[in-house]
Amino acid sequence: MEITIPFIIKTIENYFNLPEGSIQIKTRKREVVQARQIAMFFSKNLTKSSLASIGSQIGHKDHATVLHACKTVNNLIDTDKQFSNDCDEICKQLKTEPYITKEEIFEAINQALIQRFVEVVQWKNKIKSLL
Repeated sequence: MEITIPFIIKTIENYFNLPEGSIQIKTRKREVVQARQIAMFFSKNLTKSSLASIGSQIGHKDHATVLHACKTVNNLIDTDKQFSNDCDEICKQLKTEPYITKEEIFEAINQALIQRFVEVVQWKNKIKSLL
């Protein structure tokens, strides 16, 4: 399975204890801006998405903002030990956690159950029509 941008966003929000969706909102709070930049950095390095696609999925930013975020994160990794440790830990989580969320599992199960129910109803109607 491929690592997705929504998975990266969720992992980073969880790591920094940010409310769900906070990376997407328009704010200049340092903790959110830094989390957003880290999300852009990992999205660029761990997905095949274009810079424009990454920017549009992470805070509705343009490709130049994504490039700036990646430069900023690289500089901070080189100069700030705690920041570097945080990025290392996030990277480990991204590469070891299952890429499918509980919600996606439940949705797949629901779809399978609905499909099975439809098949049972169709068979029931077929049997009725033969009697």
